[in-house]
Amino acid sequence: MIRSFSEPTLAELLNDPVTRALMQADNVNPRELEETVRYIARLRRISTPPGETGLFALHMSASGP
Repeated sequence: MIRSFSEPTLAELLNDPVTRALMQADNVNPRELEETVRYIARLRRISTPPGETGLFALHMSASGP
């Protein structure tokens, strides 16, 4: 049997009851967090070289040339 698992979407993560409880305990504003994560994702799309994806791209964009 072949099973396929995909990563949860940002909306799924932010709406998860456990995530919500942790964010509330840490006084994290869900709307501000979502805006920040989407902003960072846009920056990554702009700065990631074609063909580079995943953690390698994240590491390379964080460490510079």
